[in-house]
Order: sequence, then structure tokens, then C-alpha cells
Amino acid sequence: MAGTWLLFWIAAAVWFEDAPPFSTPPSAVRLQELNGDGEAAAVEQPPPLSNTFKMSPAQWGVVATMCWFAMMCFFILAGWESNIPVFTASNAPQNPFHFSPFQSGNLIALGGACTIPFLLLNLAITRRVQDRYILAVGTAIGLVGLFVFTGILAARKVNYASLFMAWFFTALGFNVATTVTLSLLSKQLPGEWNGRISLFIQWSNYTGRVTGSVWGGAGIQVGMLSFMGLQVALAGIGGIMFLTLWKNLKAKTG
Repeated sequence: MAGTWLLFWIAAAVWFEDAPPFSTPPSAVRLQELNGDGEAAAVEQPPPLSNTFKMSPAQWGVVATMCWFAMMCFFILAGWESNIPVFTASNAPQNPFHFSPFQSGNLIALGGACTIPFLLLNLAITRRVQDRYILAVGTAIGLVGLFVFTGILAARKVNYASLFMAWFFTALGFNVATTVTLSLLSKQLPGEWNGRISLFIQWSNYTGRVTGSVWGGAGIQVGMLSFMGLQVALAGIGGIMFLTLWKNLKAKTG
């Protein structure tokens, strides 16, 4: 992973260029005004000051919703990634596997690899479909994975195929949902807000990653059904926010 990041930063230094700095504000405009003798006189008039952008309550709601989804998606993904090795190696009554770390890592990698074609397809779809629809579909697919795993845990019918399918739907759905959180906000707020909203989303991502990893590691101690219940509850809260602000989440495609 360290080598991958090293290659990334080398590529970024070689092929990427920073955007040019903002141009200086326009200078004062010289207007002509007639004096008392009827002769034209130059008058300095400064350019008008742009109005300060003010967020409406609905826009703040959209920001809060996107930050919640960013946190929720990474919380769930990180929770699964840290819980699968713990659960499949545990003595939990629902666990039939007793996997080694290598075996559980292969399961995680296989589920993630199978989502790649669908994520690439999503790149083409995003140019034609609004972000709110992609968010809705991604969350719905992720919920299928959560409900499948919760069901097989409750019925104690966990096997490799059912666990794999639950992980596949969870990884696919919530990875798709993460692709539009920043995109949707950047289309609704002024360009000069891009730096701020990027920070908001990244803070939410990292918060979800850290807390989700901790929650996943504690899944056996708190009980696997409780582990899944919190994830479903977080997704439910996001769904309520999403449906409440559905009209305000409309943004251009592309």
C-alpha cells in the first residue's frame, strides 16, 4: 500500500498541474461626468462588491445529509472489513468457518473485486443520471446486503455463499453511494465553497472509517445482531434525511 501511494504521488507530480491562481480583482472604472461648465471630467468608480453567499436552511440540510451519508457509508464498509476476520475466526454460534486471517482476507478481496465492473459502469451512468438517484440506488443495494446478513445471522444459516453475497451487496451499494456525496454538493454551492465542502466530506469519511473499524472489531463482544442493528439504524436515519430533502437534492447531471 505504501508503494502504491508513492507511485500515486510521483504520477501526480509529473502529470498534474495546479490550477492557475485567481486573477486580481478588476481595477476601478473611469467614468465621464459633466462638470458645471458642461465639460467631461473623469470620475473613479470602484467595482461593486459581490454579495456574500448565504446558505438557506434547506442547503444546510443538504450539506448535513451528504456528510451523514459519507460518514455512514464508510462506517459500514470499515465495520465489515474489520469484522469479517474477527467473526469468521471466532467461536460465535453463527460462525461455521473458523477462518485464518488469510482466508478471511481472500473473502474480503473477492467481494471487493467483484464490485469493480459495476463501479466502472457507474462512471458511465453518472453522466446521464442525477446524483440523488445514484445515492438512492446505492443505498438500497447496500441495505439488501445488511438485511441478508442480519437474516442469516438470526436464522443461524451462515455459509460461504450467503456471507459472500451479503458482503458483495454491502460493498457495492455503499461504495456507489460514496461517489456522489461531494459531487452533489459541488453542483449546488458556489465554486469558492469547494474547499470547504471537500473538508466537510473528508472529515465525515475519516470519522466513519475510524469509528466503523472500532465497531467492527467489537462485533463479537456486543453481539452480531447488535453489530448489524446499528448499521441498519444509521442507514434508516440517512433515509429519513434523504426523503425529507428529496426535492432539494436535485442537481444537474455530469
